[in-house]
Amino acid sequence: MNTPPSFSAFHCMDGAFKYLVANFADFARLATPPVIGLAIVEALLQLVLPAPGVDDAGGPGGLPVENGGGAGLANLAFFGFSIILYVMFAVAWHRKYLIPDEGMTVARALSWGPEKTRFLLYFVLSFLLVMLVGVPIMTVVIFVTAAFGGGLAAGAPMGLSGLSGMQMIPFVIGFLLVFAIFARLSLVFPAIAVGRRDFGFKAAWALTKGRAVGMLGVMILPGLLAMIASIPVMLIGMALDSAGALQTMTGTALLALVGQALSYLAIAFGVSALSAAYEALEGARPDNARPQ
Repeated sequence: MNTPPSFSAFHCMDGAFKYLVANFADFARLATPPVIGLAIVEALLQLVLPAPGVDDAGGPGGLPVENGGGAGLANLAFFGFSIILYVMFAVAWHRKYLIPDEGMTVARALSWGPEKTRFLLYFVLSFLLVMLVGVPIMTVVIFVTAAFGGGLAAGAPMGLSGLSGMQMIPFVIGFLLVFAIFARLSLVFPAIAVGRRDFGFKAAWALTKGRAVGMLGVMILPGLLAMIASIPVMLIGMALDSAGALQTMTGTALLALVGQALSYLAIAFGVSALSAAYEALEGARPDNARPQ
């Protein structure tokens, strides 16, 4: 019988950090096209579209641009564009981590293939499954919260801001339960990236049995670090906005470029940590079919 592999979120994070540092030149090479593309589009949208709350009757069909017209369509298109580029980069970085001898090129990273289609499909399905399970869980949380303190405080707005300290506890527990489900299912993504057609949600769920806390750490910690790293960018953006520098294409593009670069650095870190988790948990299996 195979001995279960040693696995911890911190071990995966440490491995991801060391791998990213050692392969930073490859990261810059693969991330530059999506970062520049997203930064340019983001800057154009920020300059062309009206500020939130501003009505502009110049939208399609005479609709106000901000209220259901061009801005909504433009932002939706940008979101879709971002997801496609994310899938391309994530698959490429998973493969680079797990199949180091393959030699990932920019052209291959930007080309679409069956593994990217399957990755995107499972990406959408994972969120649908989490919502399917999460809605009942959060419904129970609402009732439990009401039992803790009779619901929201009188006159408090809907949302977490109207909850007391004790009432926040069920919401935090509910969020962690729902996110733990996604974390366990997420092990399917590195498997799909390396061409494992025999590895789906069922296999990911079985492989992460008893390791929900570790997988939760693998998914949450990179995001927390990314949030901390984004604080200086937010402060710089506020300062530039106050100085009027964001009214120019150059200032807006530079800030968007820095933001997107940090975003993709966080994505590479998270993908590396997930790949490390997959390698640690799947690597000890005698029947694993990872491509050589």
